Amino acid sequence: MAFTHLHVHTEYSLLDGSNKIKEYVARVKELGMNSAAITDHGVMYGVIDFYRAARAVGIKPIIGCEVYVAPGSRFDREASSGEDRYYHLILLAENNQGYQNLMKIVSKGFVEGFYYKPRVDDEVLRTYHEGIIALSACLAGEIPRYLSRGMYEEACKSAQKYRDIFGPDNFFLELQDHGIREQKIVNEALVRMSRETGIPLICTNDSHYIYKEDAEPHDILLCIQTGKTVLDEDRMRYEGGQFYVKSPEDKHKLVVDEFASQIVKRIFKEFLSGKSMYKISEGLNRDGIDTPGVYIAMQSGSEKQLARYREKKPLWNNVAIGRILGNEQYTGTMVYSRFKSENVGDKHAKALPEDEWKRVENCHEAIVSKADFEKVAAMRKGNTCASAKRKHETHCLTGKMICGNCGHRLSHTYAGRPKYYCANHYLDKTDEKCNISVLDADMESVVKKALQMMIDVLVDSRNVVDMQREKQAERLKQAEKHLSDMEHSRELIEKDLREAYESYKLEMTDKETYLEQRKTYEQMLERLQENIEEQMAAVTKMADMDVPEVAGLEMLEGQLKLTGLNREMVDAFVEEIVVYAKDRVKIKWKFRDEFGEVGKARKP
Repeated sequence: MAFTHLHVHTEYSLLDGSNKIKEYVARVKELGMNSAAITDHGVMYGVIDFYRAARAVGIKPIIGCEVYVAPGSRFDREASSGEDRYYHLILLAENNQGYQNLMKIVSKGFVEGFYYKPRVDDEVLRTYHEGIIALSACLAGEIPRYLSRGMYEEACKSAQKYRDIFGPDNFFLELQDHGIREQKIVNEALVRMSRETGIPLICTNDSHYIYKEDAEPHDILLCIQTGKTVLDEDRMRYEGGQFYVKSPEDKHKLVVDEFASQIVKRIFKEFLSGKSMYKISEGLNRDGIDTPGVYIAMQSGSEKQLARYREKKPLWNNVAIGRILGNEQYTGTMVYSRFKSENVGDKHAKALPEDEWKRVENCHEAIVSKADFEKVAAMRKGNTCASAKRKHETHCLTGKMICGNCGHRLSHTYAGRPKYYCANHYLDKTDEKCNISVLDADMESVVKKALQMMIDVLVDSRNVVDMQREKQAERLKQAEKHLSDMEHSRELIEKDLREAYESYKLEMTDKETYLEQRKTYEQMLERLQENIEEQMAAVTKMADMDVPEVAGLEMLEGQLKLTGLNREMVDAFVEEIVVYAKDRVKIKWKFRDEFGEVGKARKP
């Protein structure tokens, strides 16, 4: 299938797009594409020029627009502020009727909905939806904005709304990757949403300039638009330099982090050489290599996350290593639709069989060869308790078993019935207290049962945490709305104060009346400012509040009912297993001792 640019801003996206139409069409032709789109911000000024230029060189023109959608009615004014005044939405005409409807939609935005930008609303979209294909747009779209704030259910509702408006075959969730951390987070949520709702995905590149080297001139253009200089740190910018008209070959390339890729290669190489995941994580920790979470926080500049990591720096463990070794994305393949939910928004999705997963190969540059990935998968599959059949093989509980009497690590033998025993009893025949021996089959049963109990507790905890997060998000939303209302009130009072002064200057009001009015307005502003500061402090406090994470579920996702044990699970959860006389067993967990003494094992 030929690659087509479906999200493109030309010179008619004033001071935002620098693609000159003729140069853009010529570049598309040069790259061997047979079609291209135009989607300027809120306007269709360039569509005729684009249509003629494209047809002249044999390029199929796709007429579109990135419209501004009001959060409520297009007639509302001062309904919201800042970035919530409007959302972005990509509209593409699929036929002549769609083109006519698109013109009506854009016209309605100027004639009826103009407020900072030419806005439309759901009513307009429903009225003129026929013949139009819609995409969820960039990070400024309604759905991505909800997702970036952690409001997944609200994002799902918005997606369903647009699907209802445009039809199930005419609405797509838009994936973009310009090397921006927030996009990666949103993309993961969009893939999940597609899996749960059935809404199809589409990949685009938000093109604002033609060539990669045009990134710097385009940055200057943005400075002109926003009244900033390139030296201003706090200004609008398109970071990453990936907003150019890419070739069909570029579509297969993600922005590869060279340092991170070297760590991934190291992990695969060491595992293939025979090192265990425990030894690999031990080496990474010894070398001071940051975990993925810490590294991402450092790259994104998240002070909130970094502060949490400085307090308690996470270490590499088997879970993190296992995730990397099992991530097929490193081979250049995108894997999705691995889970299925019965209802939209369900927190517990059902894992699908591997043969039902959907894969798209050669989506991006490979870090690990497919041959090495498959070899690693085969090695990990064989690393289970059931595979430990020979004496010199490492059993999954080996090294974890401790004698409760002398503290000596229990040895393992396959002589007779496989068992664990205290070697001190054999070293010193007079030591009768260390006559401890348990069957490994019984120990597996005890550990499996205890671990299943642990999983059930973790699942319950996760549900509680999810509820806490939802409540916190709602409280924060209400607090932010209250703050926005107060900010609006302050603007109105300041406006009244200015009007009172103008009335006085025009001699429509005497000095005494004006001074009295000014005093009243200033007192009102002072009280309101105090309230605003209090509310801002409350909002900041709520935003900084952390809902504790539920550790340990990551590696068990999709496997909440254990069918067996393996070394990876044991290393991740179990610190040690102490065996006492009279067949008593105590499991010490790595992160939480939930149960104390559990189960009993039989003597051989």
